[in-house]
Amino acid sequence: MKCTLHLLNPLIIVLSFLAVYSSAQITPANAWKQYTGNYIVYGCYLKTPALNTALSATFALIRQLIDNLSSVKTSGDPIFNAFFPGLNPQSIIPLLEQISAGSSLYYDDGSSLNYPVIICADPSVRNTIFILHQCLKDPRTRVGMIWDLQFVYLCPSFFSIPLVPSPDQCPQLVAAGTRLGETYLMETQTTILLRELVTLYLKWHQGPLWDAVNEVMTLPVEEAVNNPGSYAWYAA
Repeated sequence: MKCTLHLLNPLIIVLSFLAVYSSAQITPANAWKQYTGNYIVYGCYLKTPALNTALSATFALIRQLIDNLSSVKTSGDPIFNAFFPGLNPQSIIPLLEQISAGSSLYYDDGSSLNYPVIICADPSVRNTIFILHQCLKDPRTRVGMIWDLQFVYLCPSFFSIPLVPSPDQCPQLVAAGTRLGETYLMETQTTILLRELVTLYLKWHQGPLWDAVNEVMTLPVEEAVNNPGSYAWYAA
């Protein structure tokens, strides 16, 4: 589960955080600011290796998706069509490539935001306390977005959920429906990260976001292509 954080003035709060730590020397002994490819990671400390593992698994999943989509006919296949009915599979490859590469992001006014940023909410990091408070409001909250800046933040509970689904948790798409187990597939690090990074790159600011699989599978294609949950369910 994710929550969307709308702050009174998030620009001042988050940029003050970045100003304090962006000058920190990047060494193994200094974990205020680190890099995973083009992704900038703040405040993860000892959780950075676990985040790197989650990001690596997510990028591997994305590369697998790109390979699969590249070989699928333009008419799609049953699983792709279940989530993106009538869409050319190759049309979503550029978005996935941007996410995998950590391509530069831009504000709505066209000014550059540079590379994507991930912030860990940690009680030991003073400047992330405002995010931690949002995480603690609901123990099911794993990640969130700061829409005005398009940063992703990770709650402490994110690191306690499985990295990937187990085979017995996977849905079996049959005909026009789906048969699901009891476990919610979105409750894994890879599917949650993929969903959040799709949100980041889509810059989807308005309208409902659908996550329940039976809702996702009934969306018209013009809504599905702008719905991050559709990508996460297809990947899962």
